[in-house]
Amino acid sequence: MLVSSGCTSTAKLLGDFAEIAADASPFVAEPDAREAYNIEKTQQGMTYTAATGEDKAFVIKK
Repeated sequence: MLVSSGCTSTAKLLGDFAEIAADASPFVAEPDAREAYNIEKTQQGMTYTAATGEDKAFVIKK
C-alpha cells in the first residue's frame, strides 16, 4: 500500500510512476493483439512450421 504524505517528493514520485505506467500501455496490449492476429490467421487456414536453417540465416542477415 502506498501512502501519500503530501510532500512534493511523494507527489513527484506518483507522477513519475503514472507516466511510466501510461508509457508502458502499448507494450502491455501488444501480446493481446498478436494473439488475436494468430487466431484470425489460423482460422483462415494459415499454418506455422519451424524455421529452417535458410530462414534463420535470412533473419540473421537482416
